[in-house]
Amino acid sequence: MKFSAVRNRALLICVVIATLLSSCGNGSKQSLQKVREEIAEINSQCPVDMGIAGTVTGAALDESTSTVQYMLKPNALMLNEAMFADQEALLKKSLLLNLSPFEAERSGAVELAESGYNMAYIYSFPSGHKHTLTLTAAEIIDAAGGKMTPAERGEMLLKTRSELSRLIFPTKVDAYTTQTGVELLNDRLVHQFMIDEDALGMPINDPQVSKDALYEGIVEDLKGSINDPAMRSEMEAVVATGRSLVYHYTGSASGSELEVEITPDTVRSLFH
Repeated sequence: MKFSAVRNRALLICVVIATLLSSCGNGSKQSLQKVREEIAEINSQCPVDMGIAGTVTGAALDESTSTVQYMLKPNALMLNEAMFADQEALLKKSLLLNLSPFEAERSGAVELAESGYNMAYIYSFPSGHKHTLTLTAAEIIDAAGGKMTPAERGEMLLKTRSELSRLIFPTKVDAYTTQTGVELLNDRLVHQFMIDEDALGMPINDPQVSKDALYEGIVEDLKGSINDPAMRSEMEAVVATGRSLVYHYTGSASGSELEVEITPDTVRSLFH
């Protein structure tokens, strides 16, 4: 089936905390020299692919303000420049919601914040413009303080990302597929797609279109996303809130609909 390639290319805005400085951790205060060394190490590895969130192109330390800076080239499908004009507060909220309150999952951002460092994410766009999101040490520590239950955090994360995602739709995913929306329901997170049946060469209700094959393809792609921080945080939120993950396809010419559901138990088995 041609459009089985669509699989897991659903777009849910994924602004993620870079965790490249995680080795700065171990629960101790970080010396200035240690942070300098870690940043030098990051730059030696750049560019670093952060999955669907984009690419880290470099890092720096503004010692005058104790701010660790990440330079990023965002995935154009996930983040556009206009969002910084209208939705900066939501983007910042999305960043902070990715911080885990669990000791075993503490990120480099939290460890640095506890040593008094702020974090700045500098996004470069094709226009040549740059936009910066800055998180203060206090904001990072507060966000990772465990004041919300996993379910509460997951609910807020999904609502925030869903709201941001609506700003980029419709978005063409591939030759056959355009994502038209995302809907957060009480028991499911629904990614909505329009399939160009003329390009596909058949209606989506054609017997050659195998729902089982599409399901298997989605599950395999989810497995492949286990190390992508953006996808992992979304899947953990889906599990924490007890939702199914649903892919809903509509044929452009026939109007036929096809829906694939991944249950919470299946998502949990893939990401835990």
